[in-house]
Amino acid sequence: MKLLNPYFRQSPSSLNNNRTGHHNSERGFTLMELIVVMVLVGIMVGLVGIGFSRALPGAKFRSMVRDISSMLRYAKNNAQIRGRETTVTIDIDNHRVWVTKKKILTLPEDIGIRIKDPFEGEIDSGSYQVIFYPEGASSGAEIILTRKATSYSITVDPLTGSSTNKTYE
Repeated sequence: MKLLNPYFRQSPSSLNNNRTGHHNSERGFTLMELIVVMVLVGIMVGLVGIGFSRALPGAKFRSMVRDISSMLRYAKNNAQIRGRETTVTIDIDNHRVWVTKKKILTLPEDIGIRIKDPFEGEIDSGSYQVIFYPEGASSGAEIILTRKATSYSITVDPLTGSSTNKTYE
């Protein structure tokens, strides 16, 4: 009794006959079929690359918003742990944000920065400081970052010093 390979419809001996040309049934792909498949795969890879290149600036923008929120949380925690005020400086004109001079975050030029101060109103030039106090409170502010049609708002609560992010599209 011959055992048949479950993946083939024919016995292994009949496959050998196909290789020697005893049967007219052909197996495999033609060169034209392989070229067509390769062209289609190339087009699909190209379209995926275009999609990623369009999504990348938006991802970088969201990353910048998270970095600024992280700096604000760091400043709040630092003020509470060390028992002294910690300041986050936002240089609107030069597109920079920092807690210490060693950790400066530079924002791209295409990102607009505005600040809503609880006492002074809207600020769109110069530099601004958000101060965190040892008790956990802060001077409070709303930092608005805009790129094209998307805006993010980072609100620093004056009572708790915590920050929250919101998206406006």
